[in-house]
Amino acid sequence: MDKPSVQRLSFGQTGHTPKGVSYVQKRRMTKMTIEEKLQKITDLVELEGFANRRRYFPTVRPWRPDEIILIQKRKFELQCVEHVVTGQMRRQADAEARRMGKLKNSILGGAGNQAGFLAEIIVAGHIGATIKHSYDFDMVLGNVQIDVKSVLSNNPPRWDFNAYINGYYKQKCDWYAFTYVSYDLSRAWSVGYYPSKQFFDDAKFYAAGTPDENSPHVWKQDAYVMPLWRLKGKIDEQK
Repeated sequence: MDKPSVQRLSFGQTGHTPKGVSYVQKRRMTKMTIEEKLQKITDLVELEGFANRRRYFPTVRPWRPDEIILIQKRKFELQCVEHVVTGQMRRQADAEARRMGKLKNSILGGAGNQAGFLAEIIVAGHIGATIKHSYDFDMVLGNVQIDVKSVLSNNPPRWDFNAYINGYYKQKCDWYAFTYVSYDLSRAWSVGYYPSKQFFDDAKFYAAGTPDENSPHVWKQDAYVMPLWRLKGKIDEQK
């Protein structure tokens, strides 16, 4: 996104965005508020064109910090998908948790086993992947190997919540899929995706015992951390 000293928004798409450019061309002279404009945008491709308008119209002013936050929030709203957990999903997740035991490299120390397997079931169903457990990944989509990361939470995820991965092990997969799961296992959210190698380059590293710079949380283990709004909206099967 166009702003001084801040990385441009990435939306997980390729090429230019004529749809988004068209949006700017049609609406840049109106008196709509940015909130009204953002609510009329219904997909990430169009939002990318709007957010990065100065690629196409260099003379327009940069976004203000408050506007940048609104765009980040709208991006997360478009990429985040809420799922209602069915009884069948819970039974399947419980059976997998009993059969396979503690999830590998879990920050929760195994406490979130059922939630972790539930997240895998939901992601696989949502993107059309096939679950194939290995030490490095949980499922495949075509030739893309995907590992699912889950967070148990009392609240629905927000744009400024975090996706994170343990710092002591980098799995040999192609993409990570990130999810949040409610503690009562009634709801789950697909919050975004990221290429595995790129995640460790782009995320912020926290050593164990380091306070999070945006919250009172202290990281108990080494972790690579990224705000949810920065995740991709879909998996690119070509990468």
